[in-house]
Amino acid sequence: PRFLIAGDLNDHPDSAPFRRFEQRGDLKIAEAIPAQDSRGEVWTHYYEKFGAYTWVDAIFLSGALKDSLVHGSARIIDLPEALQGSDHRLVMVDLKL
Repeated sequence: PRFLIAGDLNDHPDSAPFRRFEQRGDLKIAEAIPAQDSRGEVWTHYYEKFGAYTWVDAIFLSGALKDSLVHGSARIIDLPEALQGSDHRLVMVDLKL
């Protein structure tokens, strides 16, 4: 099936929650699409209390939908206003459907 999963996983990419979206046993479910901002940085969340930048937000595409991904379109929005409404930055991809 063709599907996209996107959201805040509140955990790091090597964690069980991240892996659960990608694979269960031998079954490949989806693939996390790497994204970066205009400076090549990959953090999506800033935890002000500890001054920590982390990658906790992701977009996963099923194998059937991955061919619809516009090459180079995965990105993290880093406009100056990006952290005014949330401590997370928007992750996005363009798909040609």
